[in-house]
Amino acid sequence: MAQATVLTSVEFRFRGKPVIDPATNKPKVDDKGNKIMVKDRENFELQVPYLTIDGIQLLLQEGNDKEKDAVLSAVNQIIFNQAKRQVDEGIAVQTDLDLSKLDWKYIAELSASDLTESTAPTKEMLEAMVADYVAVMPAAVGISTESAKTAGKEFQAKFRNVKLRTDLVEKLLSRLTQWYQATEKQEEFADTFEWLANKATSYIEEAKKAGANDIY
Repeated sequence: MAQATVLTSVEFRFRGKPVIDPATNKPKVDDKGNKIMVKDRENFELQVPYLTIDGIQLLLQEGNDKEKDAVLSAVNQIIFNQAKRQVDEGIAVQTDLDLSKLDWKYIAELSASDLTESTAPTKEMLEAMVADYVAVMPAAVGISTESAKTAGKEFQAKFRNVKLRTDLVEKLLSRLTQWYQATEKQEEFADTFEWLANKATSYIEEAKKAGANDIY
């Protein structure tokens, strides 16, 4: 007999925050120089009843209007999220909207992280993050302030200016990760870092797919 749902083990993850040394007011580090992090809640798993293909088919065939609308709304939310990603990159008119990236066949090939809803950081959040990046990076990795400012401009542009240059996006992602490991404001900038890192990774993966297609 077909199952409408299946219990699936889902991990719920929680971010940690650095342990501050009261004597220096700086994050404590271990013997390897890594920041010591503490979590308010530890990660855990729960068994969640996820719909199966049979369950979705059953809802569409025998469900009431509200149940069918709920399925349709969930699917359309994924399409909306992909449209929102393009809007976050700066488009504002219909002719700039890439409809091919809103096709279900295209969406089905995206990674799990690309399918989840993600709110782009605001202009103010990016400005604050870049200010911290410029302040931290020269001492953290030995780059010039001017170099840090140049990278900061690309972060504020959400990689739009360099998205076709995989080598530059990869370098910027590396710098972004170095900054996040060095900053004392990880908790404050966690969402901004995660969004930018996901955006960079998305551009890199997209460029690799395009390169693979060019072979044939």
